[in-house]
Amino acid sequence: MKIIKNTSSFDTVKLKTLYSHIHREISKSEGKLRYWKTLKIQIWQKKHGYSGHAYLDKYYGVNHDMHLSMSEDLSLYHIAQLFAHELMHNYGYDHSQFRHHPLDVKQMAIITDKFTDADYFKKVDKPKQPINKVAKNYKQLQSRQANLLKKQKQYESNLKRIANSMKKIERKLKHYEKIYDEDRLNRKHDEYIPKQPKEKIDWYVEMKKLADKHECLTVEQDEEYDEYNRLFIEKDVFIYGNHPEYWNYDKTGTYPCDRRYTWQQLYKLTVQELKEKDIYCG
Repeated sequence: MKIIKNTSSFDTVKLKTLYSHIHREISKSEGKLRYWKTLKIQIWQKKHGYSGHAYLDKYYGVNHDMHLSMSEDLSLYHIAQLFAHELMHNYGYDHSQFRHHPLDVKQMAIITDKFTDADYFKKVDKPKQPINKVAKNYKQLQSRQANLLKKQKQYESNLKRIANSMKKIERKLKHYEKIYDEDRLNRKHDEYIPKQPKEKIDWYVEMKKLADKHECLTVEQDEEYDEYNRLFIEKDVFIYGNHPEYWNYDKTGTYPCDRRYTWQQLYKLTVQELKEKDIYCG
């Protein structure tokens, strides 16, 4: 429940306490109002007496669900009964379906015992206290000073960082000036030197050279064609008449080492095995 506007002489917070109590009393027989949490109430000041209206069930829009008009001399009994009457309309009842004053004697006795009388709900005019501008300005200056000190530290840190960067640049400049002459430092282009193509290594030849150095090593190569007339290079490597230890077949038992490796890979594997057998001479 929310009081969206109140121009009466009664305090909004205290009225909400009373209305919540009345809703709890009525909900004992009617159940909790389905949209109690979103119920919107509007209260106006009235010169004499009281009046009100409410929608049967929820008003789906931006306006209020309940409107109350109350004069400042209204009693607690009429304040309570007025709200209870309009709340019954919000439950969906018309005038023929409930008493004009819904709250019974027992319920009113509880309300009177809890809230005493209508004066309890009157607004209390609190004199507006003048702001101490001296204290306000002093706190603002303290806050600004703290911000300025923080910025000062940040700027000092930035200056140190810039100074260190300048020292690094100066050291690099001195290094270049020390190892290079004036012409090298100022000319835009260097002399063009064409790139030399890399010499292609024939690893089968390297294997043959390795075999010449080691009597225990034998290397052979043959060309062979399969049933689809595709060329395969058959490679054979023997150490003391046997294939090296790395010379094995794959899981299918079909492709030996010479089908899986190139001569370059075989060269490295062979050198490694010769070293392990302590017969390698580089």
